[in-house]
Amino acid sequence: MKRLLVFVAVICLCALMFSPVPVPVQGQGGIDTSKWYRLIAKHSNKCLDMRFANLTPGERLMQFTCHSGDNQKFQFESVGSGFYRIRTGHSHMCIDQFGAVSTPGGAVGQYFCHSGQSQQWLPSTSGSFFSFNVRHSGLNLDVSQASTANGALLIQFTPHGGDNQLFTLEETTPPCTESGDNDGDGWCAPFDCDDNDPDTFPGAPTFCEMGVDRDCNGFDDFQECFPYGL
Repeated sequence: MKRLLVFVAVICLCALMFSPVPVPVQGQGGIDTSKWYRLIAKHSNKCLDMRFANLTPGERLMQFTCHSGDNQKFQFESVGSGFYRIRTGHSHMCIDQFGAVSTPGGAVGQYFCHSGQSQQWLPSTSGSFFSFNVRHSGLNLDVSQASTANGALLIQFTPHGGDNQLFTLEETTPPCTESGDNDGDGWCAPFDCDDNDPDTFPGAPTFCEMGVDRDCNGFDDFQECFPYGL
């Protein structure tokens, strides 16, 4: 019995020694920061998708059948030491591990871009696939419970090399390719509520003008500034 246990231990050690180890991407290392990508989960062959194409900070990242929408387009921005912020195509926000928690299962979605480590992702290669490790916790981007269903949410989880932590990067067209950006402010219709005015877009600064909705939140800027009148 003792010999059998020793034999099993040796086999397990050899498997660990010869199993493929993810290699951190150096520099661009196959990731071009000038391009836009779809991220496709290996286990489900579905694309990472910002749920409902919502512009709200705090919206969750999920997997969904691949399509051409800008909420499935992502661009990498180097922040040094091999780490990247990952920007979403439709909202201009960054992929964030909410609350910067260190526990497996922490939620992942979009939030205003900042310099915190909860938005810094280290890509590693495993063959032709990528994994993404978030800096503050050392955990990997993971499709929860390895679900293959549309709508399955992304979380952070202990790195294990499973297919639900591996993704293909597929180059795609930049945002606004289909709907256009007439005023050149980087925001596409219909998210840009006035695509002929470069000073009007979601989150734009407002100047309390009457009859104008610069930040595209559905409210008159004057009424927002002076809800009770002058």
